[in-house]
Amino acid sequence: MKRIITSIGFLMLMIALTQNANAQIEKGKTIIGATSNLGFNSNSVGGISSSTFLINTSTGKLFTEKLAGGVDFGFASVSYSGNSSTAINVGGFGRFYMNNFFPEISLGIINSSNGGSSSTNFYYGFGIGYAIPLNDYISIDPRINYTSIKYETSSSKGFGINVGFSLYF
Repeated sequence: MKRIITSIGFLMLMIALTQNANAQIEKGKTIIGATSNLGFNSNSVGGISSSTFLINTSTGKLFTEKLAGGVDFGFASVSYSGNSSTAINVGGFGRFYMNNFFPEISLGIINSSNGGSSSTNFYYGFGIGYAIPLNDYISIDPRINYTSIKYETSSSKGFGINVGFSLYF
């Protein structure tokens, strides 16, 4: 996993060094995006296996040439040891663009349901990504991120690699 993260980071650096900022990132533009883990992640720890699928959508605005913010909405499905749970999150995000690189922060609430029980919890995350422009209106956005969810009696933390796309209007 560490090798994959290092490789993606190196690729993002090389792209940044060979391209200039794109016309997409202009004050006043609206951003509409979607991110996914591109399928199912499967893990096995201590004999317990799990699978996860997630998709996240966002919409925001570029307040300046470099600063953007907006709202996120997401869905996740997790199955483990014959059980399954779903989660819906609503939150906000902030980005600071630097030649198409962007550090990003997010925070919000997540409602999880497992069988007959449900709970509402707080999450936050941060990461770094790169907007690879396809034209003046569309970019592909690979990113490496860290997310933490605080439950009533425990917490969940982890790193991930996601790829998304953004539309700029």
